[in-house]
Amino acid sequence: MMKKNISHVITGLGTGGAERFLLNLLEGPYGSAFNHSVISLTTMGTYGSQLRDLGIDVRALRIKTSPWAVAALPKLVRDQRPDIVQGWMYHGNLAASFARPHEAKLIWNVLHGLDNFSEEKRKTRLVIQANAHFSSRPEKVLFNAEISRQQHLAAGFCEENSEVIPNGFDFEKFYLDSGLRAELRKRLCIPAETVVIGHLGRFHPVKDHGNFLQAGLAVLANEPDVHLLLAGQGVEYATKFFHEKIPKLLRPRVHLLGDRRDVPSVLSAMDIFTQSSRAEGFPNVLGEAMSTGLACIATSVGDSAFVLDDTGLIVRPESPTSLETAMRKFLADPSMRRISGERARERIKERFPLDSTAQAYISLCRSFY
Repeated sequence: MMKKNISHVITGLGTGGAERFLLNLLEGPYGSAFNHSVISLTTMGTYGSQLRDLGIDVRALRIKTSPWAVAALPKLVRDQRPDIVQGWMYHGNLAASFARPHEAKLIWNVLHGLDNFSEEKRKTRLVIQANAHFSSRPEKVLFNAEISRQQHLAAGFCEENSEVIPNGFDFEKFYLDSGLRAELRKRLCIPAETVVIGHLGRFHPVKDHGNFLQAGLAVLANEPDVHLLLAGQGVEYATKFFHEKIPKLLRPRVHLLGDRRDVPSVLSAMDIFTQSSRAEGFPNVLGEAMSTGLACIATSVGDSAFVLDDTGLIVRPESPTSLETAMRKFLADPSMRRISGERARERIKERFPLDSTAQAYISLCRSFY
């Protein structure tokens, strides 16, 4: 039987959970089960070249600098002769609907929580509302968390075609690599015995870097052998927020790495991972940190408590005091950190293996034909 063609339309390919999840899927069984092509509405970003290395046709429309380029999308998709068009994220979903050939099936992927809808930018709120209005058109609207599905149904999304497929994680790719750990720590001048508290996420209000820094800097003030390590798009001293928030005296112990593609290396350099978000759907990076075997702290948003379960520490969102208390609890007990990390990795292997997620996507796409 000939492989079906799937055209993916995604908002962008920069460093982010949805973008990395797409890459992870296409690297595995889902990638080999079909012929895939990827269209980024914006740039090639961090993952475009990695997708091309897999032999996938990747195009970038750069609509932020050339808005008229979106007019070329229907022909571009049509030329790929897709059996299925798969949208990723809100803008990508609308674009996929606009570009879908009549005969192709349509899938949307919603990888976002609506814990704080009012805090989204006005344009983003309008795009979400447009998604709700047209949500009955796809054959299937996929969510990666049940809480996200319920939030979107409450916001007006169609229920009949909705389904949850949780994210899966490649625990052969994400593990505590002592070589990568030593290499990055040496480059950053972090001593081997120093405890590193980490954070990974783009600079965006929903990730609440202020919450993390207020707690982390309080810890650094009286814990001289602790460092903070943050990475993500916009997470650098050139960004005004970080320049103003982090005192100069503490900067040698607060490492801002910006946008990184070597996520396994960054996670391996940490001892404690912290998710400080005020909203999440299914927290991709939390699962990757757990797979790496890190002691994890997460705010009780989205499906975070479900993913982490009792393997780590759950704290209230937007509460630096709660976050600081959890950090100090792990710092005070190395044995607790080790056991927590081991149990976290086992939970990922048992409950969220990437192969199971890939098979769910394969079964869904094959069910159309």
